[in-house]
Amino acid sequence: TLSGSYSASFSFAGDSSYNTITASSPTSTVSPVTPTVAITTSSTATLGGSLLFIATVTGTTGAVAPHGALTFTISDPVSATDSCTSTTGASTTGVVTSYSCTVATPKVGAYIVTAHFAGDNAYSAHASTPLTITLATQTPLITLTTSPNPTLHGTSILTAVVTGVFGIGVDQPTGAMSFSITDPNALPISCALSTGPVTISNVSTYTCSFVTSSPGSYSATARIAADNNYNAVTSTAVTITVGSATPSLLFTQTTSNPTLGQALIFSATLVGNSTAFTPTGAVIFTPTGAATSCTLGGPVLDSGNNSATYTCTIATPTVGSYSVSASYAGDASFSSISVAAITVTIAKATPTVVITSTPTQPTLGNTIIYTATVTGASNANAPTGALTWTLGGPATSCAPATLAATGSLPTQTIYTCTIVAAATGSYSATATYGGDSNYNAPGATSSSTITIAQVAPAISLSASGGGTLGSTLTYTATVSGISGSVAPTGTVTWNVSGSALISACTPVAPTTSGLVTTYGCTITASNPGTYLVNLRYNGDTNYSTGTSNTVTL
Repeated sequence: TLSGSYSASFSFAGDSSYNTITASSPTSTVSPVTPTVAITTSSTATLGGSLLFIATVTGTTGAVAPHGALTFTISDPVSATDSCTSTTGASTTGVVTSYSCTVATPKVGAYIVTAHFAGDNAYSAHASTPLTITLATQTPLITLTTSPNPTLHGTSILTAVVTGVFGIGVDQPTGAMSFSITDPNALPISCALSTGPVTISNVSTYTCSFVTSSPGSYSATARIAADNNYNAVTSTAVTITVGSATPSLLFTQTTSNPTLGQALIFSATLVGNSTAFTPTGAVIFTPTGAATSCTLGGPVLDSGNNSATYTCTIATPTVGSYSVSASYAGDASFSSISVAAITVTIAKATPTVVITSTPTQPTLGNTIIYTATVTGASNANAPTGALTWTLGGPATSCAPATLAATGSLPTQTIYTCTIVAAATGSYSATATYGGDSNYNAPGATSSSTITIAQVAPAISLSASGGGTLGSTLTYTATVSGISGSVAPTGTVTWNVSGSALISACTPVAPTTSGLVTTYGCTITASNPGTYLVNLRYNGDTNYSTGTSNTVTL
């Protein structure tokens, strides 16, 4: 029965006994009834899925089934107000008509759905009681990895992968990511977020880097904070095994073309790996061969290269092979390492020889000292070899002496040759150093020439006798040479004058004692008067001419 006004009439056609008659009933009005509208869902609410809502409109028994339009109104986290017209159409069973609507669930929250029946010619419009479906926050999947593991100490990188719900319009986890790391001593280590999130589809990736300062086991977890759609969650702990790193040891000898006496500088640079700390502790140098010890230097730190440079300076006072090796014992972060020895061979050097003499202007009879200064290499041992003197001029030999290391430098050895300038002439000396275990023989070195000239002797004349006619007058003259030389050997001339008119003197053969030559002459006083006598020395190789005093008798 449909709503509306209903009326009825009838007529009687009559018969043999009765007339025809027509009669009408009163009008009856049928009003629409209110159906029962209910809404249900059989779906499980999941983030990123959908909910199927079914609305049933139930009519009155014995009447027709409702067939009017039905609209779903929706209030959800995506939109405050939305609508959904039946997506599958109406189906009727008896007096029950069913409608359905599918709603996407991309966000967490309350989805409130109401079914609105628009009414038809049998039933009035009516709405269902709202149905509320609450979608709870989800728990994302979080995984934490590091590679390589095990690793060497230095910088390690953690990668956290957060997997949210896959679906159109579904938000991915947006909570803050944090990393928690403890070192082998259970002390916390900071890990700065270096990238992230990098999101592809429903997967977000975060990375952080941290420094492992020492070997051992490190524990790390990643945690993403809660947001509107997802719960907070912490990853399973990851254990990172860090081993000792092996540093590199760069070992060189930095002195170019070293020679005797020149210091050898051995340099050892200890380098950690590219992302680690600088190794601590010291490099140990071991000198062998001619090297017995070294002067240590360093370390010079270079934080940019994670390196420390140590030096060993070796003196080379003698010829020989100087070897030095280097080793590192390791520390808490780095293992030990050693390198082969570097050997440097020091060859002989050639000394310098300089000759001087004293006094600078010697004269006859002076002592002349020739000095040969043999200078070795700086910071090396002094020369120790023999030096041979070769003399030129009147001198044929000298009194040699060696005075080791008495020069202005500790690497000098002084040799002397002492002669006496006993005769006039040109004197010279040549020094030839013969070399030794550290020095070559440099060849002969000559001195400058010294010329010794004649000197005047000392002449003294005396007389005895006289006083009576016929007596013998004796004259004695001494000609004295210079100490250190020889006695004068020249001839003399006697000069006689005076009132006695005697002009001759009978010479006596000269005699020599030491440096003094004695000359004499006699005169017979045959005439009265004065006798004046003097002597002229005529010179020789070493002494010049000279005249004595005049003696009067």
